[in-house]
Amino acid sequence: MKKGFTILEILITFTILAIISMTLVAFIYNSYKSFHKGESATRLQNDSIAASMLIEKELRATTEVINPSSNTLTIRAYAISSSTPPDEIRYFIQNSQLKRGLIPPTGSPPNYTYNPASETIKVIANNVISNPLFEYFDQNGIQLTSPVPAASVTLIKVNLTIDDDPNKPPEAISTSFKIQLRNLKTNN
Repeated sequence: MKKGFTILEILITFTILAIISMTLVAFIYNSYKSFHKGESATRLQNDSIAASMLIEKELRATTEVINPSSNTLTIRAYAISSSTPPDEIRYFIQNSQLKRGLIPPTGSPPNYTYNPASETIKVIANNVISNPLFEYFDQNGIQLTSPVPAASVTLIKVNLTIDDDPNKPPEAISTSFKIQLRNLKTNN
């Protein structure tokens, strides 16, 4: 009797090991993909929440609407609770980034000026695909059409949609909310 393995036994063993190894690699790869998808979705959601909270806070403190359009909004608002007088704040989309420009006032009351050269710009959300980003309504809840008369705006609807890659999961994260401009509201 010969001791050892036959060629057939060795081939069967390697085949079984190869199947187990491929199954294990596929499992690890799918786990990694699922983790990455979940992580991307969480990041998108966090970006959306952070941007929405900032916009909401500043829109509530608006004292004047300067330049309303579908993807750009310039307002005067109290960006910091102690800021007196209000700052000029501009929200706009540029290269799929939602940006916030802030111009502090200069001069003395009541003739404050806002120098565009002193604007500081920060990115508040990436991969923004919203269109329109802003919708405007008057005191009666009637939607205003372009060109939007700035003096008539008392309610703003924000539609924020963020997507890393429209051709790949996870799906886009969309947030939509309406803000009543408290300082511009009249009680009829």
